[in-house]
Amino acid sequence: MSALPIELPLRADESAVVPPLPETLEETGLSSALLEQLLLKHLYYRGEILGRELAASVGLKFSLLENIVEMFKRQHLIGVKRSLGIGNMSSVFALTESGRNLAREYLDVNQYAGPAPVPLYQYAELVRRQKRKESWLTPEALREAFRHLVVSEDILLRIGPAVNASKSFLIYGQPGNGKTALAESLFRIDDAPIFIPYALEFQGKIVQMFDPIYHQKIEDQESEISAVSVDR
Repeated sequence: MSALPIELPLRADESAVVPPLPETLEETGLSSALLEQLLLKHLYYRGEILGRELAASVGLKFSLLENIVEMFKRQHLIGVKRSLGIGNMSSVFALTESGRNLAREYLDVNQYAGPAPVPLYQYAELVRRQKRKESWLTPEALREAFRHLVVSEDILLRIGPAVNASKSFLIYGQPGNGKTALAESLFRIDDAPIFIPYALEFQGKIVQMFDPIYHQKIEDQESEISAVSVDR
């Protein structure tokens, strides 16, 4: 998930919060300096990269980055190797020697070179908006989640309120009595994605969150968001 505005829209067909693609640099919540460093690091690792591919690699529209790219050209940090069309979006860029030296300095401070991070305060708002409303779990949905198991009504009456409370709870018992099966069945209650960013930004520091072992990438065709991850 790339940076997102605080005003998070809802999909028309559901109540889920969907992170939008920022329309301006201000909406990203990130400083120009941080984005400049991120772009130089991408260029350093890629060698040569098309303008539109550079934008896709940070999960932002190229129009948001064009002024930065122009500044890099004026400062002779990047050069145009060739052009496949009209404008910077269709140009193939590569770092100059000065650009590579500067990128190495940035990499010494922070090695992250992925999609644009999301400011912590924006992510906190997203988490708040994704929280389930009270009494969201119905008895019918709970029974459906456990219908592949032989579970007594008494067990469901204990699990239901615990899940509905939206707080941590502990399932305990002797080995082999089905604790793992009960816990795994809870994932069948709701398969709606929980959006998380690839990385968080706080006071100029970047902390990577996305782990391909546990998280899945979502391609949102409607908003053309390419930098979205989900925890299930």
